[in-house]
Amino acid sequence: MNSINGSFRVVNFSNIPLPVDHQLTFASEETAAIVEKIRRYADLPYVFVFSKQHAPRVREVISALGAIRSPCFPYALVAVDGANPPIDDPEVEIVRLNTADPETIRDRIGAYAADRLRFDKNRLRV
Repeated sequence: MNSINGSFRVVNFSNIPLPVDHQLTFASEETAAIVEKIRRYADLPYVFVFSKQHAPRVREVISALGAIRSPCFPYALVAVDGANPPIDDPEVEIVRLNTADPETIRDRIGAYAADRLRFDKNRLRV
């Protein structure tokens, strides 16, 4: 497992088995059930991974999360195997991968997390 995985939660909308910790995987659940489960695990920032055939479901979930102003909105969308991002939101970073290799996806998510989701304790004011 990737040691960086403790800093974020992956929502996997692909059929690719990803070797990451803190992962929620959805196959064919309804949007409301997916949103409910995502909201139940609001302790970490989210990264959504999706493939081409799951892009419409990701769009539905993101729309539902936005409608309720959920804090579980993804920080990044990881579009694998040539998928196109289902939304155009400047607040959400798009990571494009032209592969479906689980280790490559894991490594790219880890690199993203190391770069974007770090917390600098030195900037805290007491």
